Amino acid sequence: MHNQQAIKDLFDSICQQDDMAAYQQLFGIMEAPLIAFIKALVGAEEVAEELYSDLFVKIWARRHTLPAAVQPRNYIYTMARNLALDFLKKERHLHSIEFNDIDPLLVQDQSPTPEEQVISKEMIRKIESAINILPARCRLIFKMVKEDGFKYKEVAALLGISVNTVEVQMSIALKKVAASVKFKTLA
Repeated sequence: MHNQQAIKDLFDSICQQDDMAAYQQLFGIMEAPLIAFIKALVGAEEVAEELYSDLFVKIWARRHTLPAAVQPRNYIYTMARNLALDFLKKERHLHSIEFNDIDPLLVQDQSPTPEEQVISKEMIRKIESAINILPARCRLIFKMVKEDGFKYKEVAALLGISVNTVEVQMSIALKKVAASVKFKTLA
């Protein structure tokens, strides 16, 4: 894990001085953790690498209009998450269009059945719905930990709260999400 200040300094050099060396250094520093983060979202190493490259192309192209981010690492992770979510939305749309064109004989036994896909999508919707009804602070902490991959200690530092508060909020969030999903599943 690289120092937050070092990442901020590189980010500032890129945005303010068009520093290509800083850009290449930041690209190298962030590569492994960001590709792992994106892969966790999209499920494929090759796609994660491509989205990572796209992310840094966007950073360079927008370097003069990027905000003077207090925490560039968080900003970059948010950009990565948004790229991954956009990719998944496009994939979902493409798969729904192409699904009617699939020859059933070509589908391997390992592929999820349409029913399993519907159940999986429905479960994702239920979980997202449960997360969205969490209290604002609880939801923010939950998303920072589960979606953005921050450690409890990092969340505590970023939000100016104790690690114990993060633990309590995560416990509340997990219980509420689990209860909501179980309740909705039975309904």
